[in-house]
Amino acid sequence: MWKCEISKKDNMEGENIKKAILDIGIKIERCEVIQVYYLFGEIREQDISIIAEELLTDKVCETYKIVRRQRTEDRKQKEKECHIVEVAYNPGVMDPVSASALKGILDLGIDGVSEVRTAKKYFIQGNLTNQEIDFICNKLLVNSTIQHIVQKSEVRSQKSEVRSQKSIEPIHINILSANIDKLLLLSKEHGLALNGNELKKIQEYYKNLNREPTDIELETIAQTWSEHCGHKTFRSEIEFNGKIIPPLLTLLMQTTNKIKSDFPVSVFKDNAGIVKFNDK
Repeated sequence: MWKCEISKKDNMEGENIKKAILDIGIKIERCEVIQVYYLFGEIREQDISIIAEELLTDKVCETYKIVRRQRTEDRKQKEKECHIVEVAYNPGVMDPVSASALKGILDLGIDGVSEVRTAKKYFIQGNLTNQEIDFICNKLLVNSTIQHIVQKSEVRSQKSEVRSQKSIEPIHINILSANIDKLLLLSKEHGLALNGNELKKIQEYYKNLNREPTDIELETIAQTWSEHCGHKTFRSEIEFNGKIIPPLLTLLMQTTNKIKSDFPVSVFKDNAGIVKFNDK
């Protein structure tokens, strides 16, 4: 695994976050923001340099650092009262930057990269308590619906998660005899982000098939049932002040149907969610 860290020369984003932190009543000395790219595969050092210089970095306003293994710099920074927070997307959430970066790498003629993951690292300088750091993260840095704070153990394990493209033997995940606690643990271990009801439905389906699911099958289900693809929030009923509000997706469809506009709009054809465009 290689890691490429991209820094803005003007640190404008860091200055903006520093101001936002001061606005919520917490005093800090400095904030620096770094864009992080994790690259997996059989990659030569000269190829990493080409990727960083030609694809990931804007030479006019950015600089980069390439890291092969975890540096001791993080520890040294902590000794200087620098708190480090790294934020990444949750499992199942689409990261278009990763997909674009991987395509760009292939366009450069480099085929040793099997996967790209992104994260954003924040260096916050100041004498802060753990409670203040947690408050800053929850208030400003992390959208818990789609993001999480990266732990060191997660970074170390990322390399082992990338399977060889030459492997053709399916890997089956044992869920048929698992209780709900075991199912939730499996969901966490495999980064599926599925809830208990969803896991029980999957278990019931594969019990009817009389076989265990493969890891790819579970990953596919987790992706299609994610918030991004499944619109769980829009499809869910909302309880507010003792009243049940129909799913927002249904309300959007009903409102669009009432408009019946002649100008170009996107409308829903029926309750199945089929979309068509009025091009009048």
